Amino acid sequence: WEDYQKALKAFQEKKYAETSPLLRKYVKDYPKSEYLDNAAYLAAELEYRLNLPEAHPNYEKSLSAYLYAIRTYPNSKFQDHALMKLSHIYSEMGYSLEAKTLFEESLRNNPDSLYTPSRNIGMASLLLYGKQFDEAYAAFQKILKDSPKDEDARRALFQIADWYYEQKDYE
Repeated sequence: WEDYQKALKAFQEKKYAETSPLLRKYVKDYPKSEYLDNAAYLAAELEYRLNLPEAHPNYEKSLSAYLYAIRTYPNSKFQDHALMKLSHIYSEMGYSLEAKTLFEESLRNNPDSLYTPSRNIGMASLLLYGKQFDEAYAAFQKILKDSPKDEDARRALFQIADWYYEQKDYE
C-alpha cells in the first residue's frame, strides 16, 4: 500500500515523469496486489495527462492503457471514469461511432452515474459536429433544462442559432 501511495502522491503532485517508473516498479514488485486495478487505471490517467499539453495529442498510449485497465479489471470502481475518458478520446480522435457507442452504452447501463451529464453533453456534441442540428438543438435544450447554467450547452445553442441564421432559417 505504501509503494502504491508513493506513485499516487507523485501523480497528485503532477510529477508525471516520476509517477510512471513508480507504477511500473509497483506492478513488478507486487504482481498479486489487491491494488493492481488502481495502478492500471492510474497508469491510464497518467498517459492521458501526459498528452494534455500537446496541441495535437497522440492518444494511442492513453487508449491502450484505458483499454487494458477496462479489460483486465472490469469490476474496478474506476471503470465508469475510464469509460468516460475513452468516449472523450474517441470523440477527440474523430471516431464518432466509437464515442457514440460508448456514450449510449454507458448511459443505458449506468443512468445515475456521476458522468451522466458529461455523457449527455458528449452525445449532443456529436450530433452538432455531425451537422444534425435539429437533434442537437433538442439535446442541448434538454441539458439546459436540467442544468440551466451549463456553459457548454449555451455555447452550442448559439452555434446552432448561427448556423440557422446563415441558412436564412430565422424561425
